[in-house]
Amino acid sequence: MTKGKENKTISKKRLLNILTFFDEKRIGKFVAKYIFKNNIYTTFYWAYISLVLVSFGFFQILRSNPLYELRLWVLAIVGSFIAVLLPVHIVHEIIRSRLVNTAGQAKINYLWSWKNMMLKVKYNQLNNTTKEDLIRLNIIPFLLFSVLPLLFSFFMADYIQLFLVSLSFFHGIYSIKAFALLSFLKRKRKKSLANVALNSQVNFLNETEK
Repeated sequence: MTKGKENKTISKKRLLNILTFFDEKRIGKFVAKYIFKNNIYTTFYWAYISLVLVSFGFFQILRSNPLYELRLWVLAIVGSFIAVLLPVHIVHEIIRSRLVNTAGQAKINYLWSWKNMMLKVKYNQLNNTTKEDLIRLNIIPFLLFSVLPLLFSFFMADYIQLFLVSLSFFHGIYSIKAFALLSFLKRKRKKSLANVALNSQVNFLNETEK
């Protein structure tokens, strides 16, 4: 293994700690700490959320009856929320875990939480995963389920358009933890070793448990 590859390789134990990060209280503290940092990932994230809201308002203004028939308007938004809550987030997590497996030769278990109505992914083993892999595996599902639906919405009409814009928004909210992680990694960009950055996150997690 080359020296450059060694410098980019993340400790398996620390990466497992990050990817198996389920506790709601710790997730909330982690997201609140890093999602408002000023860097390229947080700027993109908040610009995207703003763009979705502006697009929603723009589409409504273009119509003579902005809210349509209320029943169908509510159905489109609630339908997009349910889509993200169930099938979309499941596919999101599976794609993400497959990317981790491809990059890091992972052993993965899928766990369904009835309490949270959520698919959770437990990583038992992985190797050779880099900081660049972490960035890619978090961005790709976001592009697929947030950015693409928003782009397609500009070519749709009526309730399909509203459904796609709402889907983009709700999936964007779902992706906030991923962008908090990207913000954390970006904050440590001056460190030569990725696992040094991850050491800091482990220390942060330990502090939140006290």
